[in-house]
Amino acid sequence: MKEYVYYYYNMDVDTINNNDNYYSFFHNGNLYYFVYFNRTIEELNDLININLELKNKGINVHDI
Repeated sequence: MKEYVYYYYNMDVDTINNNDNYYSFFHNGNLYYFVYFNRTIEELNDLININLELKNKGINVHDI
């Protein structure tokens, strides 16, 4: 998982916590989560629209 985070996000992290439903880690004092996606395609479309709205408002979010 550390290699994944480094390769895709260019973040070098020391420790990644593997919890039941998510991974979490700190980088530069910020807490990050990777959450498993187990929802319907309709919910995915809603999340994509929310993501686009946040980006349009200048909020830095990851592309979905």
